[in-house]
Amino acid sequence: MNPLDLEEFKRQGYMMIDFIIDYYKNIENYPVLSKVEPGYLEKILPPSPPFQPESIESVLEYVQQNIIPKITHWMSPNYYSYFPSSGSITGFVGEMLSNGFNVVGFNWLSSPAATELETIVMNWLGKMLNLPKCFIFSSNFECGGGGVLVDVENGLVPCYLCATVGTTATNVIDPIKLLCNMANEYDICVHVDVAYADHSALRKSLSTYLEFLHNINSDLKGVIDYKDWKIPLSMKFNSLKLWIIIRSYGIENLKKFLRNHVEMAKTFEELVRKDERFEIIVPTRFALVCFRIYPSSINIDNGSEGL
Repeated sequence: MNPLDLEEFKRQGYMMIDFIIDYYKNIENYPVLSKVEPGYLEKILPPSPPFQPESIESVLEYVQQNIIPKITHWMSPNYYSYFPSSGSITGFVGEMLSNGFNVVGFNWLSSPAATELETIVMNWLGKMLNLPKCFIFSSNFECGGGGVLVDVENGLVPCYLCATVGTTATNVIDPIKLLCNMANEYDICVHVDVAYADHSALRKSLSTYLEFLHNINSDLKGVIDYKDWKIPLSMKFNSLKLWIIIRSYGIENLKKFLRNHVEMAKTFEELVRKDERFEIIVPTRFALVCFRIYPSSINIDNGSEGL
């Protein structure tokens, strides 16, 4: 068994891309909303996993027969609920590249590019959205830029504390009573990670710096270790995906794309206002139109079940 046979990866990769392309070519032929009852998949799947391997062909065949017809097709042109899907070629390609590198970015040393690109792309995004400068990273990583929580003296109090009772990594037990007393003083929400009792509980508390994680760059406080900024220990290389999207489209095209959605929403609102079967509840704003349907006066076919 070779989990990363490059020739097999190439074969399955081409097959998967063809499979997805065929799905998009036929997506509008599927009812947007499936008619299945809860528990349908349990009735048709084997009760136990297979002992022997199955080919990718048989897996995709099953997906075609039992998964695709039973999902809600967010990418369908007939889908009108919630918000538009965010699929794009660059998004798919960026996701492939991110997964292909298989980066585990818990501190700077584990992947310098993942850490630094995360910082740069978040700065790009903050500037694109015209956020205040306090949201932008600076050379001083403790100043609060980029979203890190800062000490109480600055008038800011964390809203969340994660304590541990027996983490799966180090068996550490935090002083829960003392922490809860402190959290109660500031009305902070407390989550206790009891990994011994429940392996699905959160595994990592904030800002742990164990001996085996020490390295000269982190010791000198000259880099960001994102493991200390969030609940999970590690992170995916998602900034690479966003970086590719921004570079591939450019800010101007992204603005045009979003503004076009607003114009389409306004056009849609005008059409709705002309039809007495509908009532506008909230006028167009940020490409969103809320309206009420009078069921007795409209027939819904398969093509518009996403309503």
